[in-house]
Amino acid sequence: MLYLIGIGLNGLNSISISGLKIAKQCSQVYLETYTSVSPSLSSLQKEVPFIEVDREFIEQKIEPILKQAKKEDIAILFIGDVFGATTHIDIVLRAREAKVKVEVIGGQSILSAIGCVGLSLYKFGKTVSIPFDLSVTTPALMIKENQKNKMHTLVLLDLDPKENKYLSIKDALKYLLKTKVVTSKDKVIGCARIGQSSQKIMYNTISQLKSVSFDKPPYCILIPSKELHFMEEEALEQWT
Repeated sequence: MLYLIGIGLNGLNSISISGLKIAKQCSQVYLETYTSVSPSLSSLQKEVPFIEVDREFIEQKIEPILKQAKKEDIAILFIGDVFGATTHIDIVLRAREAKVKVEVIGGQSILSAIGCVGLSLYKFGKTVSIPFDLSVTTPALMIKENQKNKMHTLVLLDLDPKENKYLSIKDALKYLLKTKVVTSKDKVIGCARIGQSSQKIMYNTISQLKSVSFDKPPYCILIPSKELHFMEEEALEQWT
């Protein structure tokens, strides 16, 4: 059996009881480390010894794991939810093709945890990712489409944990200004470490947010719709 387990956004402190129990019973456990970062991994390692694997391993070298899972219980852990990254569905498809049984244990992802800010999850449009290459135009076009449809936008910022490289909120704001998605007077929400006890959320104009230190990653930005429900407006004021 191959178990795909989402550990949530806070390592050992957020993995579900069932997920932890199953992982402990598996012959081998892997942790996918390229789509996000999480604290408490050292604590999780003590509970469930795991091998960290990168994108290349997951996308190109998964066959040995599938072969192993035909004979014994194997688990792959994912920060956040199992399907937070679209590439992960490929594991399920390849496992089924190889006649390997798969069981998925979900975990909280940024897509749901971001509701703590106070914006209605039902009013979010397409999720956007800004890459390190700030010359791209697709993210800006997607944000403008969300704005046209009066939807909120969750903007994820690129990261490369292996190289300890993270796109900063400051640089992402510069991109938004350069592409004229927003003006310096528009209010957006800067977020860091959502789902962790040290999470930081700031709601202010872009000119003000550019000078804020958000400390450690991961980071994201929320661009609210121009049309807010009064409860959303009240909720956002707590972060000013």
